[in-house]
This record gives sequence, structure tokens and C-alpha cells, in this order.
Amino acid sequence: MSLSEARALVVTVRLHAGRYHGEPEWPPSPARLFQALVAGSAKRSTLDDEDVRALTWLEAQAPPSIAA
Repeated sequence: MSLSEARALVVTVRLHAGRYHGEPEWPPSPARLFQALVAGSAKRSTLDDEDVRALTWLEAQAPPSIAA
């Protein structure tokens, strides 16, 4: 794959209240990030179609390469 074909999903995480009560992982777990996205989306009573499509797409992707 050439550099022009490469794609990246860059995620910035900001913690609620600026703190974290657990032990941090390095590099961060992709599964933990996905779970946080699902939980954050589900805070409302229902997920809209756009949320469902985005989470379904993300779930179907190959395991990520992490550049940390």
C-alpha cells in the first residue's frame, strides 16, 4: 500500500471530569474504546440509524495497527 492509499482513524479521548479511576493501558485497548463509544451512544434512550451504521461499520473493521 502506498502512502497515498494509507488511511488512519485518529481518536482523541477526553476523560469525563479529567480523571480516570482505573489503571491506564499503553497502548490503549481498541476494544475498550469501542465499548466506550457504544456506551456513550446508548446514554440516550435509543440509538439513531446514523449511530447504528457508524458503530456497525467500526465493529466490522480489521484489527487496528496502533501507532503510539
